[in-house]
Amino acid sequence: ERSEVIRENLPKGVLARVWYKIMRFGKRNENKRIYERACAEKVLSDKNVLKKLKSRTLFGDQEHPELSQTKLNWQTTSHIISEMRINEEEQVLEAAFDILPGNPGAFINSLLEAGCLVGVSTRADGGLSEEISESGEKYSRVIPEQYVFYSADFTADPSTENKPEDIIRSTKSKYEANEINKEVACALFEFCGTPEALKLSESVKQDLQHTNCKHKLGEKQCTGNCAHNKSKQ
Repeated sequence: ERSEVIRENLPKGVLARVWYKIMRFGKRNENKRIYERACAEKVLSDKNVLKKLKSRTLFGDQEHPELSQTKLNWQTTSHIISEMRINEEEQVLEAAFDILPGNPGAFINSLLEAGCLVGVSTRADGGLSEEISESGEKYSRVIPEQYVFYSADFTADPSTENKPEDIIRSTKSKYEANEINKEVACALFEFCGTPEALKLSESVKQDLQHTNCKHKLGEKQCTGNCAHNKSKQ
């Protein structure tokens, strides 16, 4: 669950800031796990987490990495977690995601601008105890004393229906305006997976546009009819 995307009064180099609810207390999540408030309190008192928040080095990825520990990777690092807090009214742990301008962050930012509900998930280690609710349903209780928080990452959310046409429209606009490069545009089109999107991805790969070119995607008149500075990378 996320709040409104913030795009003003942000630190230099941050594309957007989004507050996410990353842990809900006492309610079973989609992984059939229940977190107690004590888990969040342990995170907020962790000296390593506090140090990384202060130094803006609590990095996260555009998708869960294979290893739990946080590692900086220019190919996958999409954001910084800049702040964390407990929302007393809703009884959740919230985190501010500062989206970075590299390709992974640009990919996420384009999805957000297209109105996509990009999901997030915590990256952590710890023990679980198998429990049975009063209604007879099985669930896993996260043991607070053993919970170790590393970060939180963006992740595909199969329960959210994102409209491919919105992503396609936003991606075409951004690519034609030189706001995203070929790699990000192709990744977004392939993320949509529709015949139209895949066709556009192939067009981008073969595109002859250049920086400051005013022609639209698929128009090849620019091969000799306008001035160029450098090829789009």
